Amino acid sequence: MTLNEFILYFPDFCSKAKSEQIDAFSFYLLTEKGMMCINPKDIMSCFEELALEPHSNISSYLSRNSKKKGRKYLLAKGGYILEKKITDNYVQLLKKPKIIPMSDNLFPHDLLEHSRSYIQEIGREVSACFDNGLYNACSVMLRRLMETLIIELFEKYEISSHIKDENGDFLSLSGLITKLLSERSYSWNISRNSKKGFEQIKEIGDLSAHNRRYIAKKSDIEKIRSNARVCIQELLTLIDYPNWKK
Repeated sequence: MTLNEFILYFPDFCSKAKSEQIDAFSFYLLTEKGMMCINPKDIMSCFEELALEPHSNISSYLSRNSKKKGRKYLLAKGGYILEKKITDNYVQLLKKPKIIPMSDNLFPHDLLEHSRSYIQEIGREVSACFDNGLYNACSVMLRRLMETLIIELFEKYEISSHIKDENGDFLSLSGLITKLLSERSYSWNISRNSKKGFEQIKEIGDLSAHNRRYIAKKSDIEKIRSNARVCIQELLTLIDYPNWKK
């Protein structure tokens, strides 16, 4: 595990106290890098690798926290090692899922800021797939985001029955798009770019999910990125989460 991958387990790692960063670096060096012990120079190299402002006196911090009362570190030949209880805490932390940061490489994530937590999580996964080159997964998750937002829009206006089949189940994306564009109860005036975007997202999502010989590429996603962003923003505007008491 690289250092950049390691810090994904810590929300807002770069904003944490320098003391917390030192302890995390110590664990990383001792367990992930397999070092027998660590010294101030080793810790400094971690700050430098991440381009973070270092602690003002790493040597003093390690020494002070190796004292008997409430110590975190033990003196060892050539440096320091972490107390077992500290190491155990980090081991438990690494069993939890990584905190995947949301980038704006695919669409601006501030669009999702006031939406539901599950909408934000879907958006996070869409972006993570795009950023990490998982373009088939990105296509499928983007299709899911569109399905979810369309359903949310109909629920907001309390007409979700319009997008359900005879069994009471929600329609697939194709049916949802058709109902969205033909809905007469409200004048939503879906834009031309959104109409095009819905079809593009459906097509690439269907290919990625169901065509066994199709492999989505970055260029495929980039071709629909602009219209996809318009779709997301237009649906979110129509839903108006801040004023929807669900």
